[in-house]
Amino acid sequence: MRRAMVGYGFMAHGFAKLARGPSSFITLLQALGVPIPHVMAWATILVELLGGFAVLIGAFVSVISVPMLAVLIVAMFTVHLPYGRQHAAKPNEETRHRSLCFRAVRPPKTPSERLNTGLLGRCAIQLSYGHR
Repeated sequence: MRRAMVGYGFMAHGFAKLARGPSSFITLLQALGVPIPHVMAWATILVELLGGFAVLIGAFVSVISVPMLAVLIVAMFTVHLPYGRQHAAKPNEETRHRSLCFRAVRPPKTPSERLNTGLLGRCAIQLSYGHR
């Protein structure tokens, strides 16, 4: 069941990025100041799609969990924690100020933060124990 949740969750995010067009994700990465946004966008999409599929079928779980964990941690700290559910919209000065004030570790409040925290925990479990 854990594999299905993690695998489907990552694949759904990868397909969503493709459906919106990779250029919109590249633009988001540029706005966040990510170096080489074109490469990072495609790397993220591939990790989400291929990693999600690998976890779903139980293949190479320990190996693929490392890049999946990296993608999840970066997304959590650069987008979801600072902007919450407003990450799809262009951040304004108020959300940026709020993100600086609440940068400390705190319990997840929005559904997006809870999902990321849950996926992060599941990826850590998969990485630690394999594909059980």
